Amino acid sequence: MDRCASFVGLLCLATGLAAASAPADEPEQVKALLERMAEAVRVLDYQGTFVYLQNNQLEALQIEHRSGENGTQERLFSLNGSPREVVRDGATVTCILPDRDSVLVDQPVAQGSFPDLLGIGLDELAANYRFEWLGRDRVAGRSAQVVAIVPRDNLRYGYRLYLDRDSGLPLKSDLMDEAGNPVEQSMFTSLQVDPDSLERLVGLYEPSPGTRPREAVASQHRWVFSTLPKGFNLDLHELKPSSRDADQVEHFLLSDGLASLSVFVERGGADEALQGGARMGAVSAWGGLVAGHQVTVVGDVPLGTVRQVLQGLRPKGDQP
Repeated sequence: MDRCASFVGLLCLATGLAAASAPADEPEQVKALLERMAEAVRVLDYQGTFVYLQNNQLEALQIEHRSGENGTQERLFSLNGSPREVVRDGATVTCILPDRDSVLVDQPVAQGSFPDLLGIGLDELAANYRFEWLGRDRVAGRSAQVVAIVPRDNLRYGYRLYLDRDSGLPLKSDLMDEAGNPVEQSMFTSLQVDPDSLERLVGLYEPSPGTRPREAVASQHRWVFSTLPKGFNLDLHELKPSSRDADQVEHFLLSDGLASLSVFVERGGADEALQGGARMGAVSAWGGLVAGHQVTVVGDVPLGTVRQVLQGLRPKGDQP
């Protein structure tokens, strides 16, 4: 994976970082905490240092996050390995690689590693996930409330989140596989929250949001998904330039509101194209030929989920 693209993924992940007995109404209380977390991530100004662990590779990063009338502004700096810096201003992400004397600018369309829970509605997620209270802990010297988002099947991963008691920001995040083992972990080692923004959060927060219906994607494309894993819907379709010829690559983004995966369809095949399944950490991929097109499905989901998506893809007009 391109190092800048991987680093941008860490930026998106960092955006989502930042009573001794279980609550009487546990699922609803946990949903209220998650709603507060999502609002905190959007509204608060903060800075800190966090570590990110994937594939036995540990990376330390520093983040500065500001929210304003023009949207979110962030700066992310690597503290180990090759120097890297990522700056996000609204939808535009700039990756600076000093050792390569290069600056890359991108406008990502896919969501980051941690979603906007207020935007999708937790009631909608409840069809495929359970919300559980796991107690209290301490992270980065701060008191945390520990909650879990647990999948109801083996088609998606779950989360274990350590939410700052004072601000609602997630101090630690574990992405859990089908067996309940962490496949990605991130944790603040230090965090400073701007007091003025914290007052603003208290004034804005209302535990309410309910479910906002997801809109169907209306676009012209040559493919249909005859079957999809339970709970997944098409959120995006776009055309991208092909690296091999003048043809274009079709890109589909599928999501259940929390988990997401991408489907890439390109005419013909290539010797280096993926055939069959592969997995690296939390990322699963499955590739194969469908009606003379190379199809690659990739996402932070179990391997069986990407395989099921590929097997359900067919050209329009073909019988399932």
